Amino acid sequence: MALVYRALKRKSVVIVLICLVALCYYLIGGRQTSQIPKGLTRNGTLPTDKMSLSTNLTKYMRSLDRSPQNTTQNEDTRSWLERTHWESKIDYHMYHYLINPKDKCNSNGLVVDISGNLTLLVLVKSAPGNAELRDAIRNTYMQGAIKYNVSARILFLLGFQAHGEVHQTDIVKEAETNGDIIQEDFEDSYHNLTIKVIMGIKWAMTFCGNSHFVMLTDDDIMFDILTLVEDLSKAYPKHHSGFVLGEATYNAIPFRDPNGYLKKFYTPKTLYPQARYPTYPQGYGYIISRDVVPRVFQASKEIPPPVPWEDVYMGALLQKARISITDKLPWYRERHPVKTATPNLLVPHNDYFMIQLSSAKMKTVWDAIQSAFIINANNSVH
Repeated sequence: MALVYRALKRKSVVIVLICLVALCYYLIGGRQTSQIPKGLTRNGTLPTDKMSLSTNLTKYMRSLDRSPQNTTQNEDTRSWLERTHWESKIDYHMYHYLINPKDKCNSNGLVVDISGNLTLLVLVKSAPGNAELRDAIRNTYMQGAIKYNVSARILFLLGFQAHGEVHQTDIVKEAETNGDIIQEDFEDSYHNLTIKVIMGIKWAMTFCGNSHFVMLTDDDIMFDILTLVEDLSKAYPKHHSGFVLGEATYNAIPFRDPNGYLKKFYTPKTLYPQARYPTYPQGYGYIISRDVVPRVFQASKEIPPPVPWEDVYMGALLQKARISITDKLPWYRERHPVKTATPNLLVPHNDYFMIQLSSAKMKTVWDAIQSAFIINANNSVH
């Protein structure tokens, strides 16, 4: 660090000297050409000495790009790419289904409207090894959707794990038992979540075109599916077109420190040089209307993911499709002022979601959501 500090100090001194020299040239040149428009010779060009100074300054700034500090950054980027095996490229999503319950949105038992449309398709991003979390979801809000006749279908999105603690035969057995797993043959990893999201978008577009809304969420999330689906079913017609509901994140700054507390999201500047991310919905849970699904998929074939973070990529796709995000927090408060005024710490308040829960905690939260739903239903009857 001391060597880097001294190097930076020397560069700072040189830059200051160059600026002082530039100022002197400017002042002297101004006196000598007082009858000439400021900064120009009689033929309208920059003075030779100023052009030389500008050229030298440009050369010096370019030399900084080849400095040891920048070389280190490039090495960090190369090392990061080698570790993650991630590549920013347009992905036409030509993967093959290993497991595809393609009739899930057309099967018997679905609660649909008079037009045969489902209100909400829930696609849960899950890793092959997270069977315990998937079972927790099956025993909570998935079971609740059936019990309370909620117009929703819940499915899990998985990639293929060639090397790991979970064998493919276990995934196949789980899928045969529950009928709720969609799996493709891309490598399942954190940095391939961009692929997993497009997988879900493509599946929804191809096999579940009768759902008014599609939600993408994580497998460690508990959400009040009873309230959310009811709110969506009562949504204004304008919310059925060009609609995205999520926690909008504005002007987020990429994390540049490879050793910081958020190093999981480290983004080298050479990989993503922009100072800010596009506005994006937080990846733990967002809802898009049916017409947005093909528009997002089309955008994914035109622009590659700028970073491996799937929610940032969704923001880039929405920006490309010129679709804005409706912030779900004011949306929720507008519909449930009583809940936001008297929060129950075990039940989502000010929101539909509670995030990053263990399987045991998910069961506790769901029991509280279910109890609150029953109480509200009884009160409305009386």
